[in-house]
Amino acid sequence: MIIGGSVFPHRRIHKATWVSTDHRTENQIDHICIGRKFRRSMQDVKVQRGADAASDNHLVLARMKMKLKKREVKRSTRTQYNVDFLKDRLTTETFRLTVRNKYEALQDLLDEGNMDIYTQWQQIKEMWTNTCSEVLGKKKYQQKDWISADTLNKVQVRKEKKGAINNSRTRAAKATAQEEYTEANRAVKNSVKTDKANFIEDLAKEAAQGNMKQLYEITRKFAGKYKRTDRPIKDKNGNLLTSDEDQLKRWREHFEELLNRPPPQNPPDITPAEEIL
Repeated sequence: MIIGGSVFPHRRIHKATWVSTDHRTENQIDHICIGRKFRRSMQDVKVQRGADAASDNHLVLARMKMKLKKREVKRSTRTQYNVDFLKDRLTTETFRLTVRNKYEALQDLLDEGNMDIYTQWQQIKEMWTNTCSEVLGKKKYQQKDWISADTLNKVQVRKEKKGAINNSRTRAAKATAQEEYTEANRAVKNSVKTDKANFIEDLAKEAAQGNMKQLYEITRKFAGKYKRTDRPIKDKNGNLLTSDEDQLKRWREHFEELLNRPPPQNPPDITPAEEIL
């Protein structure tokens, strides 16, 4: 194995992966290793100090270049926006005002009557999509559905505090920035717990409405995905059976022995019941 962090030269701040609680002691304890055969595939290894992981360890990033087999994957071209931000009153007012201003500017073009119905539809569609993109932003696929807009705003504040720590020039400024980051991180964790509790409570209320289909869907959502595990079947001698025919024969033998046992030689003496139920 080759340790990637020992191959590529970088500055000291891009090598240290762990910071002590005194915010002074730093060490390189996290590594990315790769087989000697694929050494040329690794192009760079460095510490990602700007990543907000809410930990005293920094992320270690490796840049690889590999030739993979081409696989055609059909991806949806539909764009999803953060509609949950509309729950915030300030965001809703901003969205409403932006739509009103753009519609008033578009109304003058529509009143002229020079556009056909298809062109009018394209203009209106672009108005809505541009407004959603400017005010709400595109939705990230790894984002959880139960995370509220307030929590996302607090995560953004925590990310800014993380950048302030990395950009601090003096120890006093770094200590102050670290305290602010700790407070922001605590606020994010509390907000996430509240959102998760509210999400579970809302699902429980939906399940209690009496709709059986909805009840089963919510139950599966709580339980998570179930994966069926195929365990190997062995014969009496402990050898693995690979073919389906041999496995069926073994199951038949098992149930024949289980269900066709001889009667016991010393049956238990059970007294009859005093009252026939």
